[in-house]
Amino acid sequence: MRPYKWVVTVISVFLMFFNKYLPPVMGLNETGMAVLCIFVGTMAMLLIVDLCWPFLLCVLAYVDNGVYSLTEALANSLGNSVFWFVAFSGLLITAMDDSGVIKKIACWFLTRPYNKGHPWRFICSLFFATMIIGSFMDPTALIILLIALVEEILHILGLKRGSRFGELIMLGVLVFVGLSYGITPIGHPVPVMMIGMFNEIEAVNFLDYSVIGYCVSLIYFVFVILLMKFVFKLDVSVLKEFDPAVLHDINKPLDKKGKITCAVYIVVIILWMLPNFVQNLLPGLHAKLNEWGTIGPLLIGIIALNLIQSDGKPIMHFGSRIKDIPWQACMPCAAALLIGGSLSHTDAGITDALANYLGPMLHDVSPSVFVIVICLFCTIMTNFSSDMVTAVLGATISLTLIESGIIQGVNITGLCVSIGICASCAYATPPGAAYASIIAGHGWVRVKEQLLEGGLCAIVASLICSLAGYHLACMLY
Repeated sequence: MRPYKWVVTVISVFLMFFNKYLPPVMGLNETGMAVLCIFVGTMAMLLIVDLCWPFLLCVLAYVDNGVYSLTEALANSLGNSVFWFVAFSGLLITAMDDSGVIKKIACWFLTRPYNKGHPWRFICSLFFATMIIGSFMDPTALIILLIALVEEILHILGLKRGSRFGELIMLGVLVFVGLSYGITPIGHPVPVMMIGMFNEIEAVNFLDYSVIGYCVSLIYFVFVILLMKFVFKLDVSVLKEFDPAVLHDINKPLDKKGKITCAVYIVVIILWMLPNFVQNLLPGLHAKLNEWGTIGPLLIGIIALNLIQSDGKPIMHFGSRIKDIPWQACMPCAAALLIGGSLSHTDAGITDALANYLGPMLHDVSPSVFVIVICLFCTIMTNFSSDMVTAVLGATISLTLIESGIIQGVNITGLCVSIGICASCAYATPPGAAYASIIAGHGWVRVKEQLLEGGLCAIVASLICSLAGYHLACMLY
């Protein structure tokens, strides 16, 4: 471990375990100081040191400070349904990725007859496919697949690294992969965690989140195409003679394994969305689906893939697939759930302290201005830190200010979706997200251009979320 990480670790451990020796701030009592210091220490370690093991230290700190018993700490983190949603959805998405379905869908978009001889239609199809597929796929797996597909196209066009056309196309893929990660909770940890945190004060469901998310993405899609054409000056002349049909494996039919995996995943998505449609028509089914929650459909899908065989073997072998659980997303999620609950702990008094401390400064701030500020904060922060850490911090600040009564009249669904999307807009720097670092590592996009042009795309996304998406949620919900 590098020296600066050791420094952060030592400071964080002191804050988390020896905070009783620090003078109280904002009039907090001993429990409040402990909760605040554990929050700061854990966030610092997740941000700078590691995304997984600091969660274990966080659990021990809560127990050592007497905030929770060990059983309560584990129940509020590892025992939370959001944690297991992230784990099990990771398994199902891996099966989808292995089946070849995703590449088939992407190629279908690109090879439509109306794209031949029309460069901008082809580019729109590429970016639209990226956005739609990304709305139900893991961004890291998707960016790897799309880089290979786009590189094949660029090779056919005779373009190499350093070409402006290749740079902007790869940048566009990065932007829409990042955006799609936040627009639906289908297999995406950040939106699911946002729903879980905001559900503490008002119900936000999968369908409501997805409706606003898709509306934001469609508006954003138009803006990015305009940026590409008029601001970034994308020259599409190299595509005039390009025939998308030359892409290999286009006509290769999907095998039995791919068809079954795709069908199972579609059923899982339907079961997630179904409660919103059968509430009045079939109240018994609605009640049963609500009992299953978000985990039940995932378990049904995983069980089905373990029972159904292809070529004499189960499509998924659960025991050997355990290693595919995305722990890098699960552990920060568990820490976030634990921290979020502790900050509103009645004995801590943090909500009251913030009300007394920030109330005079923020009491005249309108909900719309507050949402703009939070969106910009999350967008900037996520480009230099983990999306999970950014989302937790943005949601925690927002919930604390709302529950304390400092900020009033905020539309909870709109704020939840806005933070979820903005925390995923990590386009500008390689450390922002795994998909951003993968793009940078392939050498097609220069670091300077990623920072300037990717950063501009991120700011535009933030403004669309806070100005269009949030107010759309205000009208609908």
